[in-house]
Amino acid sequence: MVKYDDYYEILGVKRTASQDEIKKAYRKLAREHHPDRNPNNKSAEEKFKKINQAYEILSDPAKRTQYDNLGRYSHGSDFNMPHGFDFNTQGASNFNELFNMIFQNNISSFFEQDINRSSQPFIRNNRRQQIAEDINLELNLSLEEAIQGCKKKISINYGESFEVQIPPWTKDGTQLRLVGKGRNSGNLYLKIKILPHIKYKINGEDIESKEYISITEAVFGTEKEIETLNGKVVLKIPAAIQADQRLKISGFGWNKKGDHFVRIFVRIPKELKDKQKKLFEELKKYE
Repeated sequence: MVKYDDYYEILGVKRTASQDEIKKAYRKLAREHHPDRNPNNKSAEEKFKKINQAYEILSDPAKRTQYDNLGRYSHGSDFNMPHGFDFNTQGASNFNELFNMIFQNNISSFFEQDINRSSQPFIRNNRRQQIAEDINLELNLSLEEAIQGCKKKISINYGESFEVQIPPWTKDGTQLRLVGKGRNSGNLYLKIKILPHIKYKINGEDIESKEYISITEAVFGTEKEIETLNGKVVLKIPAAIQADQRLKISGFGWNKKGDHFVRIFVRIPKELKDKQKKLFEELKKYE
């Protein structure tokens, strides 16, 4: 059975928190548990994923409302489907996947109810004809799925379930049209949303990643092997580079159409050996 995730508890905010309070809490926790600050720490990596999942739901007013409507459970307790949610959710391996299935299902239900309320069917031969209506849904993809392409299963509330082939290098915000898959043979529009990635930040066709170097590497310069979305590249880091400076790898952005930017961070050692302290003290005399 899937365990319930209390997204408010994960972000450390009240259920009445404003969007600004949620965003502030998210940014603080994301910085604290970011894998770059906690290398080789599986616990921090898992916490970072949970934080992102919580923010994805609570920052979206529609998803937050649907989440609140599920009721309140203790964080980590068994989650039982509330009454009125009568559809198949088998295959969900965690609460986040289950919630997205619930949300997608209820978006479809909303369109179905809205169509029944607002559409004006016409009469022909004493039979009520149904009007074709389009449906718009959001489809979440991991960065890896968007780059490599994948098949995603789509379940619509009025009984239809099918697979969609997502082509490689599908950009965030892309809208896919599935002809005849909407309500009453209307069209289904899927808007692609690429979820936040641990390592890469996407800005249109440009990609950004971080690279940490030592103090001596910052002073004297060095070379680093950078893993881009299009393969590994050796980046020459010049001497006297400044912290937070960005270096550009041209043509290695999204599908080689944009650029890859590497933001440099200088690691300051937390502990120094006696010999290192003496060297830094000696260096300080020349500042």
